[in-house]
This record gives sequence, structure tokens and C-alpha cells, in this order.
Amino acid sequence: FWNGTIAGLAAIAFVGAGMLITGGMRVHGVALHGAEMITAPVLWLLAMLLVGVMEEYLFRGYALQSLWRGAGFWPAALITTALFAGDHLEKPHENAIDIGMIFVLGLLLCISVRVTGSLWWAVGWHAAFDFGQLFIIGTRNGGRVPQGRLFDATFPGPVWITGGELGTEASYFMIPVVLVTLIYITLFLRWQSPALQRV
Repeated sequence: FWNGTIAGLAAIAFVGAGMLITGGMRVHGVALHGAEMITAPVLWLLAMLLVGVMEEYLFRGYALQSLWRGAGFWPAALITTALFAGDHLEKPHENAIDIGMIFVLGLLLCISVRVTGSLWWAVGWHAAFDFGQLFIIGTRNGGRVPQGRLFDATFPGPVWITGGELGTEASYFMIPVVLVTLIYITLFLRWQSPALQRV
């Protein structure tokens, strides 16, 4: 879990740094004041952890395991990931780039389950990434600005850098994130996890 959490925070930190360096994001100060400095991060942490647990259990838990046993890993991963991506289609302003990235991220998390033999790396990554993009960076998500975000930030850069109304998941900075995460999962985690010897 903690390994996935660190990896998820590193991923969103890279995207945020890329947007800052290229002028795609400008931070004007801290958006929280008083008691919000304590309550907002706690509430966001709990909410994102809940999202991570629920979505990972739904799409990478029983459904993936059942299909995996019956049809093999890759058909199971593709089917459950297609359902995961499809679940995001009703988000306002949705487009092919964002859905494609969500699909790829879903596949990566399926691979992490295969490699580690557990959902917890995926839960940690998912929760930390969402916490970073919505609370810390405060990027738009489906056109909505997150309430109770940490920073008062604006995103004046081009859509390919900022993701526009869809936020970080639609940013082209996600491409190197996906590649590095794939390498990390398949090499480092594979070497580290005893579950791999059975794959």
C-alpha cells in the first residue's frame, strides 16, 4: 500500500512540476485558511482512500480475479479496464484522450495486481494520485474546480499541458508517467514481490 502511495504521489508531482515549469499552471497562494488547513486534507484523504478502495475492489478485485481464472489474465484485464474507462464516460467534457489515459492507467493497475498478488499497491497509487491532483494541485475534473483544495492555482497553459477541463489525466505529461510506472511495476515490483514467482 505505502509503496503504491509513494508511486502515486511521485506521478502526480511529476505532472504538476511539468505544468509549473512550462507555465501551464500558476500558483497564487494557499486556498485554505484557519481550521480548513486541518479539516480539508483529512476529508480529502478519507474521500480519496474510499474512492481508491471502492474502484479497485470493483474493477480489479472480484471481477478481475473471476475472469482471470476463466479466460486468462489479459482478456480479464482488458474487459474490466474497458468497464472502468466506460464508467468515466458520463463525466462532463470527456474526450478520447482522457478516456484513453484512464484505460491505460486501469491496465497498469491490473498489471500491479498480477505482479504483487494484491490490490493494495493499486489502492495506494489510485488514492494518492487522486489526492494529489484534486486536493494538492486542485486541477479541474470534468470542468469542476475541487472545493477545499490546497492551492489557489490557475491553469492558463495549452490544453495538451494542463488537460483543460479534464485536468491532469488528459495532460500529455501523463505519457512519461505511464511509461515509468510500467517499468517500475514490471521490473522493480516484480523483483521485489514473492508473488511473482507464481506468475
